[in-house]
Amino acid sequence: MSTKKTTTKTPDSETPSITVRYDSESIANMALKVKAEGFVPAEALKAEFGPEKFTRGVAVLYRDFRMFREVRRAWKDGVDVLGYEWADRRFSKTEVKKIPQELGFLVDLTAQMAPKYSDFQSVTAKCRYLTAALGGVPVKDTDGSPINSFERDRDGVIQILRYNLRAMITPALAMIGKEQALGRRIAFKTVRIAANGNLTKVERPVNDHGQGKGFCRSERLADGTAFTIEALIPTSILSVSEYLQALKMAGEMVGLSPGRSAGFGDFEIVEAE
Repeated sequence: MSTKKTTTKTPDSETPSITVRYDSESIANMALKVKAEGFVPAEALKAEFGPEKFTRGVAVLYRDFRMFREVRRAWKDGVDVLGYEWADRRFSKTEVKKIPQELGFLVDLTAQMAPKYSDFQSVTAKCRYLTAALGGVPVKDTDGSPINSFERDRDGVIQILRYNLRAMITPALAMIGKEQALGRRIAFKTVRIAANGNLTKVERPVNDHGQGKGFCRSERLADGTAFTIEALIPTSILSVSEYLQALKMAGEMVGLSPGRSAGFGDFEIVEAE
């Protein structure tokens, strides 16, 4: 069935009435595809459903009911493409009454269900710092003066712990329209970094809500330092592409720096698998 407008005359008025018929099967299939995959490029939807059904489906799912978000996401070879992602929309009781009967399946697609965290998939992201990262553990330096150090294992290798990674990803998930609580469901491995001469000591001013609080010394890991983030992603609730988009946003907007994140710890994803 295709979307058509049928014009008829009402018995007590000269104003024609308009009946809209929806291609509910195509719209449902398009909605299910985007919901299942999290993000689908516009060109991929157009190729699968055809230009006409694609246009009508987007008109209903994106413009009329806001079940899709129109966004740009990294796709093949890291190139950003325009596409649609699932908006996790909820309808109020009043809105449900206004939905045409042929589109009643939209309510079922958006019904609140208890999330099932399963189908974990391993994702490895090779990253590189764009700005320096600072240590955050207060200890005594070799001369007895206080310094904020990095965590280390018994071999002296720098460690960035799981709670640092969760603190990084949590606000980034909100930036892509996902619940921040998902950050607790991502299983991260501890990041290990061999300093290899990239570690220095710096003295930085301490600012607390605009008030100067003196200076503190910190270990500083140089920008350009490579590191790897390994994680298990519950793909039943968060797709790999969504996770990588959140990680990209975290590198740009949040940072991964145990000592301070404001202005420190910006990074980029070099490669992901």
